[in-house]
Amino acid sequence: MSFEDILELGRKHEGVLEAEYWRRGESIKMSDAAICIYTSGTTGPPRSDFDSWEHHGDLGSFRQTGIFLPEEDRTVAWLPLPHVFGRFVILSGIYNASVWSYAGGTETLIDDLSEIKPTVFHSVPRMYEKIHHKLVSSMEQASPLKRRS
Repeated sequence: MSFEDILELGRKHEGVLEAEYWRRGESIKMSDAAICIYTSGTTGPPRSDFDSWEHHGDLGSFRQTGIFLPEEDRTVAWLPLPHVFGRFVILSGIYNASVWSYAGGTETLIDDLSEIKPTVFHSVPRMYEKIHHKLVSSMEQASPLKRRS
C-alpha cells in the first residue's frame, strides 16, 4: 500500500474516523495512563511506570515558561524512546511543532550532530562527559598548530 493509498483511505473515512477520535478522546480521564516510561536505573534498579494524561497536561504548560523550543529550532533525540528524558525531548518537539531528528545511536551521535546541526541539544550528563572526553582526546592528538586554532 502506498502512502497516497493511505491518505485516500483517510479521506474516504474522514467523518467516521474523526467522530470516533473525539469520542475516544472525551472518554479519557486525566488519571488514565497515557504512556509507559522507563528508567535505566542510573540511580537505582531499572524500572518502568505509567505516566498519566494529567502529567502530559503539565508538560504542555512548560510552553508558557519558555522551556520548550520554538518551532524554528532543531534538536536531536538520541535516547531510547521509552527513556523518561528521551520522551521529554520528543514531547517538547510535538508540543511546539519544532523540528527534531532521531540519531542513529550513541556510537554515531557525534557524526549525527555534525550532519543534523541542531540549534539545541538535550542530553543526560553522561553524554556530555563522553563528548568532552572525545574532544579533549582529539585535541591531544592534534598538531600544535591545530590545537591553537
